[in-house]
Amino acid sequence: MSDQTAILSLPLIMPSQAQKHVTHNEALRLLDVAVQLAVTNRTRTFPPANPTVGERYIISDGAEGAWAGKSAQVAVFTADGWDYVAPKPGWQAYITAEDGVAVFNGAAWSIAGMSSVVSQLGINATADATNRLTISAPATLLNHDGAGHQLKINKTAPAESASLIFQTGFSGRAEIGTMGSDGFSLKVSGDGVSFATALSATSSGQLSLPGGVLANGFSLRDGSDPTKSASFNLSGLTSGTNRSYSLPNTSGELALLSGVQTFTGAKIFAAKIGTAASTSGSAGINLAPGVAPTAPLDGDLWVTTTGVFARVAGANVQLDGAVGGTDLSYTAASRLLASSSGADVVLPLADAGNAGLMAAGDFSKLTGIASGATANSTDAALLSRSNHTGSQPQSTVTNLVADLANKQPLDGDLTALAAVTGTNTIYYRSGIETWSPVAIGANLSFAGGTLSSTGGAVSDGDKGDVVVSANGATWTVESASGNFLVAGSANAQMLGLNATPSPTRRLAVSASETLLAHEGGSHSLLINKSGGASDAVLQLQSAGTARAELGLIGSNAFTLRASPDGSAWNEGLTMASDGGLTIVHPLTFPAQSTPATPVAGNMALFARSVAGRMLPAVIGPSGLDTTIQALLATNRVGMFMPNGNSTTATSFGIAYSTLGTGTTHNFATTNRYARMRGLEYLVTTAATSAVVGFRGAAAQWTVGGSNPGDGGFTSILRWGPATGVATATNRAFAGMGSTSASTDVQPSSLLNIIGMGWDSADANIQMIHNDGSGTATKIDLGSSFPVPITDRSAVYEIALFSPPGPSQSVGYRVTDLLSGAQANGTITTDIPTLGTAITPHSYYSVGGTSSVIGMKIFSHYIETDY
Repeated sequence: MSDQTAILSLPLIMPSQAQKHVTHNEALRLLDVAVQLAVTNRTRTFPPANPTVGERYIISDGAEGAWAGKSAQVAVFTADGWDYVAPKPGWQAYITAEDGVAVFNGAAWSIAGMSSVVSQLGINATADATNRLTISAPATLLNHDGAGHQLKINKTAPAESASLIFQTGFSGRAEIGTMGSDGFSLKVSGDGVSFATALSATSSGQLSLPGGVLANGFSLRDGSDPTKSASFNLSGLTSGTNRSYSLPNTSGELALLSGVQTFTGAKIFAAKIGTAASTSGSAGINLAPGVAPTAPLDGDLWVTTTGVFARVAGANVQLDGAVGGTDLSYTAASRLLASSSGADVVLPLADAGNAGLMAAGDFSKLTGIASGATANSTDAALLSRSNHTGSQPQSTVTNLVADLANKQPLDGDLTALAAVTGTNTIYYRSGIETWSPVAIGANLSFAGGTLSSTGGAVSDGDKGDVVVSANGATWTVESASGNFLVAGSANAQMLGLNATPSPTRRLAVSASETLLAHEGGSHSLLINKSGGASDAVLQLQSAGTARAELGLIGSNAFTLRASPDGSAWNEGLTMASDGGLTIVHPLTFPAQSTPATPVAGNMALFARSVAGRMLPAVIGPSGLDTTIQALLATNRVGMFMPNGNSTTATSFGIAYSTLGTGTTHNFATTNRYARMRGLEYLVTTAATSAVVGFRGAAAQWTVGGSNPGDGGFTSILRWGPATGVATATNRAFAGMGSTSASTDVQPSSLLNIIGMGWDSADANIQMIHNDGSGTATKIDLGSSFPVPITDRSAVYEIALFSPPGPSQSVGYRVTDLLSGAQANGTITTDIPTLGTAITPHSYYSVGGTSSVIGMKIFSHYIETDY
């Protein structure tokens, strides 16, 4: 026999039971709670401060304090304190605060009935404070069987919006209505953020199309006869071309470029009118014959049956004779030009002073001139000897024989030359029997037809001097000279270019640059040594003192080394002949953004700054980059990792406390939020103080530490808002803080915090930090980080790094894991003190508006040195 009833689990009095009144009273107590069940509300997560005996509540998700662990149970306050009754599926309770009856389905309470006025209604969907009527269905029917039906959308003021929004994946793509004014408009968007106006209409009925109309679908139809239409074709415009057409300030007809059209009134063209050339089948232009105008203007042109006329300079001028017949005739033999309507004229012949006709004899002369460029060239070209070909007798060229005689030496010239004497002098003929001397210098001699050097210098007075040694064996180009070129090949014991060579430096160069090139192909600079123990090295100096060397130093292994003073050397790396590389000292990598993806079969190693903490990272050919994990054996690590598709999560190294009902969120390919494995914490019953949270159970970390090496932390949290995101007053915080519980307050009012989040009035996400007093400091992360407004559409990563030791600072890196936007910085003021213990702390709340709320935790990691 059972000791309790099957339905309400009331205790039964057993046979021969002692103190039967105890069992009886317990049964009555349970009946007192369950029968005619009515509760104050179902949104509280902790007991009221001063309850009265008999007060009953349905405990909400995420209960704390005395109610912890008793979500969905009925709590009744008795003379002995709080008592609890676990409901059975199907129990009903009247909720005073909601004026409705809630039914327990075995997991949660939900409203079963409602009054005629409700604050929210969800049909196969969840309503919220913004979307108070929410429907999820293939179609929605609004009907009035008796007559018509109107769907009215009202707004409080012209500046507000009354509109229908059409969405794709909950992102707006089109909006129609009265947005921001009382004028009607249709707007479209490609991203749900920027909208372009396609059509607008004023209250007076004026219609505008700011975005234009596609020509392949635009036509005008007659209002009374719709079979009449006019279409617009833009196929004549090239792609990307924008043309504008202005209407004249007058009423009239449109001129067409094809077909026959009759115009009324005068038409004035600003430019010339061109016509097609006349053919045997069509005239170039046609003026129909008529009567002469009574008052023509200058420039008028008309045709009558008697001829073609024009108005020129105030007079009518006939441009031809009478229509039909022969007007003029010409007789070649007498040069007679006869007119049928005027006097005959004999055309004159041309003479030296007057133009006229060509005589027959003149024609014969012209035809006798040879054709071709040479025959018809100018006189200067014909006289130029450079244009002559063939031989020509000397006698026909003026003064040619005499000029040639003057150019050759005469007997007298040779006699004069023999009489001239001089040392190291060259003579030239400057006139008949006249020779002029040119001295060749004291260091050159000329004898027997040979020019020899005897030491000294040669100067051209411009590019510098060449100094020759006494025996002529050494030639030196002085530093004042410019460039010089040695043609062919040359050998030298030493060479100095703007510098002095020596037996140990046989090639010395002083210049800003030295070019070694091979115009025909490649060029190699070879540095050879006699044996393995010698050096073949390239040495870099500063002010003549060696500072770095690379090459084969004392062996056949490649070595790179540096020196602080030119005598003591520190090796940086060596490479053996088999390619093995030894790096003698630690490598230092500067922080950089993710490098380019390496080619297949390779990996790139680089340094990455995570909230100011430098960590090694690698990237492979797939493009995936990974920050290298610290050694867990020597670093103190805590981590939270939900399994996904369940309410199970793996955690180690830290105890976590949550607020809200842990709810499964299954993997989906909808967006990155759905793809990432995590665990949602939800409040599914709307309340004005609803809040969800995720935090460390104990405060065990500090910003820096009193002693070197103590304190500090690295914390990385990935999270995202789940539900209630459209609630305008919601607020959020994710980071580190000293608060032991999460409540529905503005994050900027909290003490001893540092993290990301937003107050209810913020448009963008903020970095929020505060010490132990006053209001927090906020850093606006900018337009790349807008506060989200759509459920389950955002994923964020907040990384915080506090180095150990007494010098306090906190680096941060906030990343939008969907857009890739990132914000970095370092905070050194208005932060928790060295002695203030903090813990991971995150929450999301409604901000005083009755709404559901929820957040998703994807992962959390925290690390310290000790």
